[in-house]
Amino acid sequence: MRYHSIVLAAAALYGCSSHGSPHTPNPNKPADPILDIFVDNRSLKCHPEPATGPDPAIVARLENSAIGRAYCAIHPERSVLAYDCGSGSKWCGQAPFGFQTVFGEADKLANPNHPNPDGLASAWYASAKCLDKALGVPLPTFPTLDKAPFQLLAVANRMDLAHLEGGNWVGAEIHFAYGLIPDPGESLVQLMVILEFELPIFDRPCFKALAQTWASLSKAGRDQYAIQLVDALRASGLSLQAGRPTRVRRVRSRMNHELAGPWLLSQLVLDPQSKDTTAHTKFAPAKLDDQISKDLAPDSWLNLCLWRKVEAAVRAGQLGFPIPDQLLEKPSLGYGILRQGMGTPPGVCNASEAVRNVLALQQCSWCHTTETKTQFAHLPNRLPQDSSVPSGFLVGKGNNLHPSLTDLYYGHENVVWPVTIPYTTYGGPPSCQTQAANLANAVRKFHDVARRTLFLAAVQVEADFHRARSPAEQFSTSFTE
Repeated sequence: MRYHSIVLAAAALYGCSSHGSPHTPNPNKPADPILDIFVDNRSLKCHPEPATGPDPAIVARLENSAIGRAYCAIHPERSVLAYDCGSGSKWCGQAPFGFQTVFGEADKLANPNHPNPDGLASAWYASAKCLDKALGVPLPTFPTLDKAPFQLLAVANRMDLAHLEGGNWVGAEIHFAYGLIPDPGESLVQLMVILEFELPIFDRPCFKALAQTWASLSKAGRDQYAIQLVDALRASGLSLQAGRPTRVRRVRSRMNHELAGPWLLSQLVLDPQSKDTTAHTKFAPAKLDDQISKDLAPDSWLNLCLWRKVEAAVRAGQLGFPIPDQLLEKPSLGYGILRQGMGTPPGVCNASEAVRNVLALQQCSWCHTTETKTQFAHLPNRLPQDSSVPSGFLVGKGNNLHPSLTDLYYGHENVVWPVTIPYTTYGGPPSCQTQAANLANAVRKFHDVARRTLFLAAVQVEADFHRARSPAEQFSTSFTE
């Protein structure tokens, strides 16, 4: 996961508490209640609901706001997370979205003057297999890129990863998720590859136009959707065409797979601007973004120092923290599902749950397991005739990609994804080194596709480019799963 400094009101970090009666004006609440739906950059705020049901005045303000109207018009399965890849799909199996074409996009970044997609793919696969020495099943070989045994799982619009730097949006991405195609008669192997393309820098008017392009996919008919999706990807900076240069800035490859119980995550990066010159022309192993090394002892001075720094950042209103390079996990990591979430460090009295929540969710091993009640994969592999089934963290309960604004505002648990995370804290004299007898519990609610949709809606309707901050930043995030 990656981090960008996003500064918002610090008061917005401390959620799941009463914010006053719906009929009582609260000076800390934003004028538009939509901007009060998410307490931080991933979880929903817990607004108290009147015994008589949702407050009609709040519901009307949600539905009548510019962002609310834009949100209601967007179909997330077309504009945010397209994953209908079963046997009835008219777009998923088309060439522009296949592994060969999309990986070829990476080759245009690595070898702009002398294309060699087969060579780049062969070197990438060899590096990925080298990182995955613990793989429980042998990876199939493929002589050329067009024989690569990967099927599309989803195309994800990750414009929400962008942050404002001056008058520009920086860091937006497009992700393509693929799964290993099972051999006939063989069981499905949970091995996924995600290719993450960082888009060029956009000024604010151009970024708004891009948001409108992606939102317009919601109106596309089934027969026209593939053509219009290609247009949106090209407007984003990808070429998806031989002889046409790419405008993407870098590509990240992540491989996530099951090891008969535990899972293994590995990361490779192709980045012409990287300090690692190897990454200029091929995929090179890269430390896992914001994943704290498993070698960092919870009771170490370094861990305590890290906590204090994150604490200061959160107090200043930051919704993420860049883990120092020397504390990052290596390019591959084995992990399992633990009964408890990330604990607070010994030596921290009355440890802030907001700090714990920020640190825990930006780490892959926690975001894929205990902290979101996920069984490792947010987009698991699929049988060729079926679609992938996204995690509850992404789409809430019942695979409801487009919950109502009222459901989101009140966090209705039949729609969103509620998670209770037990974790260890410390106390006692003289310096809080004694583990508490009872576990603390962090209560969080998620619907990440709704958050991404709100980001797209907020950018799409932004009218004033002269303000230092954008309302859309309330829905942007510092990291990805």
